[in-house]
Amino acid sequence: QAGFDALQRGKNQEALTLFSRLAAAGQADGSVFFATAIAWQRLGDLAAARQAIDEALALDGTNFQCLLFKADLLAAAGQHKDASAFYLAAVRTAAKHDGLAPALMQEVERAKRLCSNYAADLERRIREALAPAALAGEPPQARIADALDILFGHKAPYVQQPRYFFFPGLAARQFFAPSDFDWIPALEASTDAIRQELREVMHDQAAFKPYVEGCATPLTGWGEARNLRSNGMRALQGEARNLRSMLRARRTAFRCNGMRALQVGDDVAKNRKPSVTPDYPTSV
Repeated sequence: QAGFDALQRGKNQEALTLFSRLAAAGQADGSVFFATAIAWQRLGDLAAARQAIDEALALDGTNFQCLLFKADLLAAAGQHKDASAFYLAAVRTAAKHDGLAPALMQEVERAKRLCSNYAADLERRIREALAPAALAGEPPQARIADALDILFGHKAPYVQQPRYFFFPGLAARQFFAPSDFDWIPALEASTDAIRQELREVMHDQAAFKPYVEGCATPLTGWGEARNLRSNGMRALQGEARNLRSMLRARRTAFRCNGMRALQVGDDVAKNRKPSVTPDYPTSV
């Protein structure tokens, strides 16, 4: 206790003498080595302070104040990468303890700010270093940007999370870019025409059927799919084409068919199958 009292009064050399006696007698615990490190730091001997704090951490590696002191010493020596690791360890250790004194809570907040500063600086340097590679082309640029956003916690990696059935081999992409599909611009350009066809057929409720029909066994979660509020006007009925539906929404069917012309009207009028038989959407 005499050593701690001397340290509190600013008698650093006296405190060191007392602490060294305890260490020589094998009676020093983590708190004694921590106090020794503080005394050496005040006297300007940072090498001795680092040695003492290492002794303290060897005895008590989860002490928040020791971790923070070690981080401060590393930061003062310009070893910022190692310092950031100890600041982060200090923050994580403090989070496990409730009811910290206000002075310690201020130190926790300081450690958090320093962690954020180190992380922001690291992110900036990595992005600057990768900028030439990222600018090599649009797809690589987007993928590198996503990788960095995931690395620094701005985004979460996207993986399949099915509730009932996992289907292997699907692309782990949350959103597909319009540029991946060369038919999208033409489809979007037809929005007004498709909307007009929809408005016209919506007046005839008989043209719409529930998505799920003819299933005697109840399916959990599919009740709404049998409701007329969840319905569609089908271009396919089983394996047969619903030519009446395609006629009523021929511009929609044309655009959804990969932009290929389909002379449905003339063929149906002549009682022939359509002259072009592409794969149609199941509903329009």
